[in-house]
Amino acid sequence: WQLGLGVGSAVETHHLGGIVKRALELGLRTIDVPPDENSQRSVGQAVRSSSVLRSEVQLIGQLGDDSHGFDEAHLAVRRCLRDLRVDYVDLFLMGSPAGGKIVETWDAIVEMRKSGLARSVGVANFGIPHLKALEKHGRELPEVNRIELTPQNWQDHRPLFDFCKRRQILIQVISPSSSTGAQEEEAILAIAKAKSRSSRQVLLRWAFQKGMQIMPVSEDGAFSSLGLENFELTEEEMASLSKVKGRRLEQDPLDVGVDLGDLTKGNRLPPEPISPEEHLREEEVDLEKLRPEL
Repeated sequence: WQLGLGVGSAVETHHLGGIVKRALELGLRTIDVPPDENSQRSVGQAVRSSSVLRSEVQLIGQLGDDSHGFDEAHLAVRRCLRDLRVDYVDLFLMGSPAGGKIVETWDAIVEMRKSGLARSVGVANFGIPHLKALEKHGRELPEVNRIELTPQNWQDHRPLFDFCKRRQILIQVISPSSSTGAQEEEAILAIAKAKSRSSRQVLLRWAFQKGMQIMPVSEDGAFSSLGLENFELTEEEMASLSKVKGRRLEQDPLDVGVDLGDLTKGNRLPPEPISPEEHLREEEVDLEKLRPEL
């Protein structure tokens, strides 16, 4: 499960299903699901129409910033399941602390896991202050923290990486992407040439050897994660890459302030597990009209 398929914001919905099906055909089993209705429906349809069993696919749902809050998060998880046409996701992430109310929202996400609607739960773009806020208020820590991490920002984010490692929080990287210009760095290009690989594959292999789960984004059907297990970076090459200096993101999501929200909403007893039919009825969807599509 260390390799998966990330889905970029530039992917058009009508192309998404084909990209997911191709990824499954090539052996990828972890699929990122964007937090919008059309994308969720496309991913769900692609998984159902493939020859791969649902139990063999790890689906990762996400909470958008506009769905933060205890009740809002509960509703968003149910809508995600409805649109995917599944009764659970394997991992559900709070997509960013930017929506605020992080403890209140986290309480809802953890509750949904206890209800059986998510197997695992995590966060994305959480810095040390956000994670410490959960810890300080007696909440369990996420199993996963998804961040943007490349050799260029490794020195800046090394404390966060170590913090997560000490607490057994898996670091998941959605690319590593080219937003910091990392693929054009001379040291990276030199290693790529020596290995007969693309600079992007070198970046992914660097993250892979650091023990991160990598979700390379495919916006054009090119799966740069394939073949990563067929080459290895030496200790000297890993050290050289980790020393690459780069510019910080202009708006690093890890720098977002900490908004706790209402700390009391998660104190009630968790609800009973909800069947797909029940959460569909809560959305006032006519199940009989949907059933032929299932």
